[in-house]
Amino acid sequence: PQQPFQPPGHGSPQPPPQKRPFDGALFPPEAILSNQEHLGVTEEQKKKIIAEMDKVKSEIDGFQKEIEKEKKEFDKILQKTSINEAAALSQEEKLFAVEKKIKGLHLKLLIRIKNVLTAEQIDKLKR
Repeated sequence: PQQPFQPPGHGSPQPPPQKRPFDGALFPPEAILSNQEHLGVTEEQKKKIIAEMDKVKSEIDGFQKEIEKEKKEFDKILQKTSINEAAALSQEEKLFAVEKKIKGLHLKLLIRIKNVLTAEQIDKLKR
């Protein structure tokens, strides 16, 4: 007999999580700051990392408003009885463009943080 449709995560096994291209090469600031003693993070390094985090956070906060606006607009389009496909796809692109900017900011933050660390600190983070 044919099995009823089940959305992913409802009884079907999940594939293993995909490894991101930079796993093991870039490190979240939380991992560095929570292990700063073990890593030997200097006060100057800590200040630089926090400054970069603050800078990116303020940029992301600006994009959050834009994302909310685009999501509301997308929702309006999808709630209609008859959906204008071109309008929905266009709105999706707008939403994805903002999300891509945010992901770019996260990547920029991870790169800048890694560039603050010494080779020895990076080696310790990889372990």
